[in-house]
Amino acid sequence: MKTIELKKKIWPALVTRPDARIVFDEAKQEDFNVIFDFDEIKLMTSSFADELFAKMIIEGKTNFKIINADDYNKKMIIFVTESRKKSPNKQLI
Repeated sequence: MKTIELKKKIWPALVTRPDARIVFDEAKQEDFNVIFDFDEIKLMTSSFADELFAKMIIEGKTNFKIINADDYNKKMIIFVTESRKKSPNKQLI
């Protein structure tokens, strides 16, 4: 299982959809069998979380793991995923 160290990709904040697409594409190359390491990540926006995590979860790609994420970032992933399930075609701005 490959580890994607988010601090080496986008640091210290995970903000934009284009940034999330970069990480999504890397995870896709591994068939989403990856570990997302949140070490030193201070902030993740709903746009980033929706573009990366909600998209994967809605598509049934749930074989990834998350490590070193604080409670705020974990809750953000849950929030955007639940929002996407209620309105699958909705794009968060």
